[in-house]
Amino acid sequence: MKALITFVLIGLFSCSFSNQSTFVDKQDMKPKIRLNGLNDDHPNKEMMEWFLNNYEEAFIEKREDTGKLENENLIQNIFHFQTKRSGVSLVLIFCDNGNDALTVGKTNFSSAENNQYFGTNGAVLFVVKGSDNDKVTSVLGFFAGEE
Repeated sequence: MKALITFVLIGLFSCSFSNQSTFVDKQDMKPKIRLNGLNDDHPNKEMMEWFLNNYEEAFIEKREDTGKLENENLIQNIFHFQTKRSGVSLVLIFCDNGNDALTVGKTNFSSAENNQYFGTNGAVLFVVKGSDNDKVTSVLGFFAGEE
């Protein structure tokens, strides 16, 4: 009888551990984003990849043409993203330095029309646009490094 009780307890004990797996909602799974096409030595590349991969909502890359921008000579590369659930648009524009990023922002994105705003973090200009002002503000603050 003791053997049977011990066997049952060991069985229940091992079953309780085997059922402690982590479930991930497939809708919230985030593929790892890499900024391919940008020089590995850009001082803000790793930080921007970290921001893209650690925001509360998944980003998906978009194929989009920014069109003709003033001061294009100051731009190294441009990447377009959109949040998966809320549809907030994010454009990352990599420049040589912070002054260049600010110049590109002021000459091309200074209007807050259509709930569009920009900020800089190092040598990166980020432009955020969306219909939900709270979500836009959240993305702006996150990429600015503000909590």
